[in-house]
Amino acid sequence: MKRISILAGVALLALAGCTMSKEKYEVAQTALDGSPKLRSMVVADCVRKAHPSKKEMEILAALTNSSVATVKTVVCRRVVAATASGRLSYADYQAFVAGRPTPKVIRILQGR
Repeated sequence: MKRISILAGVALLALAGCTMSKEKYEVAQTALDGSPKLRSMVVADCVRKAHPSKKEMEILAALTNSSVATVKTVVCRRVVAATASGRLSYADYQAFVAGRPTPKVIRILQGR
């Protein structure tokens, strides 16, 4: 599970650098929800900063039902969209950053 969280963690960390308070998370969530351009910028930053190993890419591609070539973009888009929509709660975010993705995070990564 820890490997799964590495790439998606980059998307979350792109929101505010490192871990963030609940208040900062909610501000980021609101900003992302109201700005498609900001979501695109965060996704692009996430893809640029993600450097998972080949094995991690293969695992994430299988989990997300995508190709290794597109997996970084798929994961970043799904995590940013879930953050913006409120589907990714602060509690899920905290567990995820701690390397313990919740079932909800796995569903988000799978596009469900």
